[in-house]
Amino acid sequence: MKNHTLTLIALGALFATSASASVCLQKHSQKICVGDVIHSMNYSSKGSSVIGINRYKETMTVSDRYSGERRVEKIKNVFLSSGCIDGVCIGDLVRSTDYSSQGSTITGINKITRTFIATDKYSGQRQLQKKNQFSIPQGCLAAICIGDTVHSGTKYSSRGTTVRAINKYQGTILVSDNYDGKRGNELPENLDIIKESPVYSDHVRFFNMPTVIDSNELNDVILDYNFESKALTTAENIIAIISNLENFTNSNDWINILLPAKKQAGKLSARVTGGAEFERVENTLIHLNALLKKVELYIDDNFERDALFHKAKQLLSERERVRALVKAMQVCSPDQRNLLY
Repeated sequence: MKNHTLTLIALGALFATSASASVCLQKHSQKICVGDVIHSMNYSSKGSSVIGINRYKETMTVSDRYSGERRVEKIKNVFLSSGCIDGVCIGDLVRSTDYSSQGSTITGINKITRTFIATDKYSGQRQLQKKNQFSIPQGCLAAICIGDTVHSGTKYSSRGTTVRAINKYQGTILVSDNYDGKRGNELPENLDIIKESPVYSDHVRFFNMPTVIDSNELNDVILDYNFESKALTTAENIIAIISNLENFTNSNDWINILLPAKKQAGKLSARVTGGAEFERVENTLIHLNALLKKVELYIDDNFERDALFHKAKQLLSERERVRALVKAMQVCSPDQRNLLY
């Protein structure tokens, strides 16, 4: 009798637990349960509490935490108040020239539409954003890191600008003038580094790592860098771009400036494909970088027409990739070389 009584008690507890379990609705990776706090651009910044779920219609009844107003929302239209998307999480600070200089905090995420609610830290204004529309105040892009002091020609004051955030989707860097606070989004190839932030080591800068990590993790990062693929793609891009510029240059400039860089890119491709020694590939990259510097000066003086400007900018971007490859080889210790190439 005692055993039967214990069994009945256990079953009763199980059913009670099941009955009190949260009622939830899930679509793709977005899961919402009764009692959760969700956000919407149409209602107060305090969010709304979910008080009922309709799985058939994929909707929920919510109550505004400020006004008490109730309404029905579709799961695809609401934003979660916890979690992350692609490394961006609730509570993270993000920056944009559309926000105040204090930046904005991520206060809502929608995993179905992969969008965010960003709330300005100064004004409280909320904006609906995709990840490629804001910049992250950490990390590096093309060996330029948060906290670096940089110049962009005469665009800003003589005091230079400080790197505040990075948008890796658009390949841009958000800077603010050290004199008047003026902000702008710049391409890394247009920035001259004056002073590097001591927070980021060479490994972090040139292998695009988010933080300083231990030696075993560093070896894994170097191994996953895909040096050969990067080098071959860069070489092929340089060859193609320079070939397209041939008909727009005189024969003297072509022979003395552009053609040598094209030939050197061809050597890089051949040596990487053929498995040349580490030092030989490194020297080829260094020589190519020097030739592309001459090409850059030539482009600055001669390619102002709109039809050619885009190609010229592409070539300058490839030079930045060559510089990054050179630095990647230089920062590797002898024991790490086999991991890189």
